[in-house]
Amino acid sequence: MSKIVHIGYNKTGTQTCIKALQILGFKVAPTYSVEFKKEWGDEDIQNNIRNFEFFYEHPYREFYKQFDKLGTKFIYTRRDDNAEAALSCFYHILERGGMRMWNPLESENLLFLSKEVINRNIWDRTIYNYFNNKDNILVINFKEDKWDKLCKFLNTSIPPEPFPHQDKGKYDRSVLTPIRNYFTFAGLSYKNIEWG
Repeated sequence: MSKIVHIGYNKTGTQTCIKALQILGFKVAPTYSVEFKKEWGDEDIQNNIRNFEFFYEHPYREFYKQFDKLGTKFIYTRRDDNAEAALSCFYHILERGGMRMWNPLESENLLFLSKEVINRNIWDRTIYNYFNNKDNILVINFKEDKWDKLCKFLNTSIPPEPFPHQDKGKYDRSVLTPIRNYFTFAGLSYKNIEWG
């Protein structure tokens, strides 16, 4: 049974990817909360690897090197840039009551966004350094890419169903420009790595 692992950071199209793979008929493994630590050798993980085809988020994303030894295909979802992804994450947490101030331009929230961009930049660089020049990874932005690119990579037929955009963020995009300007002023890169 071939394996597929979604290794995109959160708020880059994970739910869209899950729904698309379900439509294509892949068996999706359960995931675990970040607090529920799992190791590669855990019985639950190994049972899931035997019984499922598609894996996402914690802890599977962190096991990309182990999965790579199994002949796995990887899907790396991205947004237009890490500033947009971080802002989407901010509003996602805000909706769940995890932020004290709603305005992303407040200093406390700019600090959160900066840390979020730094973490995303580190993950971007980690994935690029490991996978660049490999042919078992698909780098995709669901804002632009739909069934054609995904199905070609997975060697599957394009289904009759429309492409399933899930959890489309509803947030104030007008703050993206001042946030990007803030990152530029602070010397913090927020742009995606260009894959060659």
